[in-house]
Amino acid sequence: MVTYYNTKDLVSFGKYLLSEDREKSLKQTNEELPKSLPYEERKRLVHHADIANWKATQKENNTILLELPIKVKDSDNYSLVIEDANCVTHFWLPDGEYDGYSRDVSQKK
Repeated sequence: MVTYYNTKDLVSFGKYLLSEDREKSLKQTNEELPKSLPYEERKRLVHHADIANWKATQKENNTILLELPIKVKDSDNYSLVIEDANCVTHFWLPDGEYDGYSRDVSQKK
């Protein structure tokens, strides 16, 4: 089964990754599993649980989710950069605001 994320979904997921709810969840995991990666390291990674937790919050808000493969990229200038399956890269500023997107026209869909 293939489902697709739209821009609104990616913005919502990016905001979740920068949210206090995610921070609390990561810290709780470190308390419950002291041998896990340190909080600061875990915070920089995107985990399967992040997607599941975000989906749960979307279901609570009656939001329909569309999935597709995404890549989270490193950036010195942005707090979060996500590339979707259509070669569209989405950017979030350090303050958590969505800064827009760009499309890599050299890539085929």
